[in-house]
Amino acid sequence: VFSSGYLACQGAIQALSLRADDSRVPIFFDRLAHASLIDGATQDRRNWRSFPHNDISSLEILLKRNHPAGWPSALVITEGVFSMDGDLAPLLEMSQLCEKHDALLLVDDAHGTGVVGDGGAGTASAAGIADKAHVVQIGTLSKALGSQGGFVAGPEVLRRLLVNTARTFIFDTALNPAAVGAALAAVEILKREPERRERLRSNINLFRQLLNRIACDKVNPSPIIPVLMAGEEKALEAAANLREQGFFVAAIRPPTVPHGTSRLRITITAGHSEENIRSLAQAISMLETA
Repeated sequence: VFSSGYLACQGAIQALSLRADDSRVPIFFDRLAHASLIDGATQDRRNWRSFPHNDISSLEILLKRNHPAGWPSALVITEGVFSMDGDLAPLLEMSQLCEKHDALLLVDDAHGTGVVGDGGAGTASAAGIADKAHVVQIGTLSKALGSQGGFVAGPEVLRRLLVNTARTFIFDTALNPAAVGAALAAVEILKREPERRERLRSNINLFRQLLNRIACDKVNPSPIIPVLMAGEEKALEAAANLREQGFFVAAIRPPTVPHGTSRLRITITAGHSEENIRSLAQAISMLETA
């Protein structure tokens, strides 16, 4: 457990990108990965490549072309649920590819933890790869669990490696007891009250159905739903308009997202009522979108 999800990503990547003989592990990451992952991956400017979003073929080419001596052959990095688009990574295919090429797969599941998978166990669990020895899972305690901190999950040998080599773990202050207690209580609630996830799923499906003009998968389990706008100013104006109507929807613009893809980033929760969701959908339908 780290004091933030950002530091969990930084520490895990730093520890996993260096072999026991001090040789560097090539790093390949999805081009739309979160800044915390990119910052960790690009610390060594010579040792990384990005691949187009969710492009398995491009990733396979990188893995085939890069076969350095030593294990692992590479560290592949992706998000489970992408924070700005709400889509899911093809984790089963990525896991199979990494296993074939002796690579590690690191999945940042900040937006999948507590939401996706059986019992909210996340996208790796939903894809059936959570128990694979080459899969490393990162999550946060600050999204669905409502506390603070980040975690890295994997085999016991991984835990020992991080405790002894992850600089953002060793040299950072630990989580305060209140945050730890809140996170533990949230995990117990997650186990004890599955109806919260069921209500969230119902709310997500309803909102996606109401906004069926958006090109998105209506059965996508992600609560993150982007609405692309015609420019940065339009996104800001739309967010202000919605706020006046009582809806807090963030306007996302560069450099958080690429130029030309400014958007409203909607996040559905289990706490929203059907009336909330229908009213927001109606308000968005009146906006000038891209």
